Amino acid sequence: MALPAGGAPAREGEVRQRRRREPWLAVSGGDLRCAPAQSAPALVALPSGTPLIPVRRWRCASGFRWLQVEVAAAAGRPRRGWIALGAP
Repeated sequence: MALPAGGAPAREGEVRQRRRREPWLAVSGGDLRCAPAQSAPALVALPSGTPLIPVRRWRCASGFRWLQVEVAAAAGRPRRGWIALGAP
């Protein structure tokens, strides 16, 4: 049996599908808002690395993109809110 340069047997990469309720991680800090609007009050500031469970996407009439997410609240109950994804 011939081995590749790394010495291990060559094999195909595995395709891993994300499970439906598997959390994403916030890559930059931001505010969790009560509605999908820049003027909506912030519920809490999210630090970088916060686990987020996506619920749905939204695009405003102005084209601004939002994501409704669940985050763990201090009491252990999930809290839903909106985070801004960016302008068109």
